[in-house]
Amino acid sequence: MPLEIWLDLPKHLDNSLPYLDTQDMALLYVFDLPNDTGKVVIRMNHLEKIRDAGNRKKISSNFIKTGGIIVVNNIQESRYTPLLDKKP
Repeated sequence: MPLEIWLDLPKHLDNSLPYLDTQDMALLYVFDLPNDTGKVVIRMNHLEKIRDAGNRKKISSNFIKTGGIIVVNNIQESRYTPLLDKKP
């Protein structure tokens, strides 16, 4: 995705449609771009190793795993379940 989309990502996520990827157990947010359709995949409660003051520890957090341009027809596959019928 273009840099300006990443810089304005909260606005795009506010206007997105969420899906559950039932094979990868991740949230997929799909949103309209001027000439394409964008997506962001978020891994929920992902366990990550970090260093804190020189000590290793694991934290659980929500991470953006990937993002990019998609083909809208791919979202219609049975592995993706819409989480909302439509935006309010």
